[in-house]
Amino acid sequence: MRTFDIYHHPIRGYAVVTRGFSWLDFVFPGAWLLVRRCWSIGAGMLAANVAIGEIARRADAGGENTTWLLALVLSLAMAAVCGVQGSRWRVRSLVARGYDHRGTVSAASPDAALAALVRGTPTATGMPLGAAA
Repeated sequence: MRTFDIYHHPIRGYAVVTRGFSWLDFVFPGAWLLVRRCWSIGAGMLAANVAIGEIARRADAGGENTTWLLALVLSLAMAAVCGVQGSRWRVRSLVARGYDHRGTVSAASPDAALAALVRGTPTATGMPLGAAA
C-alpha cells in the first residue's frame, strides 16, 4: 500500500499525488516536472542539465576527461533531488492553481485512492504533503 494525497479543483476535477520518492522525476528530471505543470522548476532543471552537458562537452574537447565524471555526478545529484522533492513541488503547483487538499489515503493505486475518498471511506487521513505540522 502506498500513500496518496488527493486534491480537488472545482473545474479541473481531482489530482492524486503519490507521497515519497518519484522514479519518473528521477529518470526524467526536467521533462516530468514540465508534464506535471511545475513550469519554473522543470525549466530550471532542463536548463541546468543542458548547461552541465555543454560544459562537459567543451571541457572534453579540451582534453579534460575527468569533467565527464563531474557532469555525471552533478546530473545524478540533480535527478536525486527531483526524485525526492518532485511530489512536494507538484503539490505546490496544484495549490497555486486553486486545488484544495481533500484527504490522504492509503491504497494500492491512485485510482483506488480516489475511489476510497469519493466513497467516503479513506483508509488513512492526515496532513497534506509539505504542510507544517
